Amino acid sequence: MAQPNPPPRRVRLFRNNRNQAIRIPVEFELPGQDALIHREGDRLIIEPVREAGLLAG
Repeated sequence: MAQPNPPPRRVRLFRNNRNQAIRIPVEFELPGQDALIHREGDRLIIEPVREAGLLAG
């Protein structure tokens, strides 16, 4: 399982057809199959999609 707050780690960007991609190191893995990505200034924020449970309103 992923560490709670691992230190920053340098990774390489690469091309997958017309998309830019990144390999996510194991200590940064997200749960599930889907994620949300958005930009804040020059940062990209990637978050797991939280499935709505029975108590979600």
